[in-house]
Amino acid sequence: MSEKERQLEDDFLNQSVHVYVENINDDVDEIPKTRRCEEIGTSGERRQKEPKISKSDKLEACMAQWLFTVSLKNEETELRTLYLKEKLSQIREKSCNQSECEATSLDPYSNIVCLDILNNMEGVSNEIYMKALKAFKDPDFRVLFVKMPKARK
Repeated sequence: MSEKERQLEDDFLNQSVHVYVENINDDVDEIPKTRRCEEIGTSGERRQKEPKISKSDKLEACMAQWLFTVSLKNEETELRTLYLKEKLSQIREKSCNQSECEATSLDPYSNIVCLDILNNMEGVSNEIYMKALKAFKDPDFRVLFVKMPKARK
C-alpha cells in the first residue's frame, strides 16, 4: 500500500473522512448523468393534492348505502309477507274443502252423529254415558241407536 492510500484509510477510520476528491479537468463542462426521480406532469406545474372527503360527505354516503340496504330488506320482507299470505289462503281453502267434504260425506250412523245425539239428551248419568261410548264402537249398535225413538234412548 502506498503512503497516500494509508493516509486515506487512516483519515476514513479516525476522522470520518468519506470522500476523496481528485482534481477534475476544469475544461470539461459535461456533468455526469445522474438518475432523476420521475416527475408527474410537467416541470412548470405544481402537483395538486386530491381533495379530501369531508366527514359529512362520508357520513352522507354511508347513510345512503344504509338506506338502500334497508329498502332492499323492506322489499324482501314485503314479498315474503305476500307469499306467506297467499300460502295461508291456499291452506285455508284446502282445509275448508276438506271440512266440507267430511261434513257432506259423514256417515249418518258415525260415532260423531251418535255422540251428538247422546250429548243433546237430558238426564244421562255418567255411568250410562260411558257405557254408551263403549257401545258406539259397534257399527250395528250405532245404527240401532240413531234409529231408536227418543223415548227408548
